[in-house]
Amino acid sequence: MLTDLEKDLLPPEELIMDGSASQSDFINGGVLMRRILEDNLPITADSQILEVGSAVGRIARQFVNRLSERGSYTGIEIMPALVEWCPHN
Repeated sequence: MLTDLEKDLLPPEELIMDGSASQSDFINGGVLMRRILEDNLPITADSQILEVGSAVGRIARQFVNRLSERGSYTGIEIMPALVEWCPHN
C-alpha cells in the first residue's frame, strides 16, 4: 500500500514516458533503479545526485526520504510537460 507522500509523487499515467506500462511498473522500476544505484555507487544520505533525463521522477521519488538536509537531488529534463508536473507535485 502506498503512503500519502508516495501517492502525491505518483504522476498520472499519461506523463509516464519511461517505458513503464502502468503506475505499478513505474514504482517497481524506480525501486529497481535505486537498488542498482545503491549497489554500485557510494550513495549515502549526504550524497548529491544528478540525473539527466529525469522525466517525472521515477528515480527522484526513491530518494525523497533517503537524503539528509546535506544531501540533494537535481533532475534535468527537456520535455516541458514533465518539467511542469514535477515542482507542483
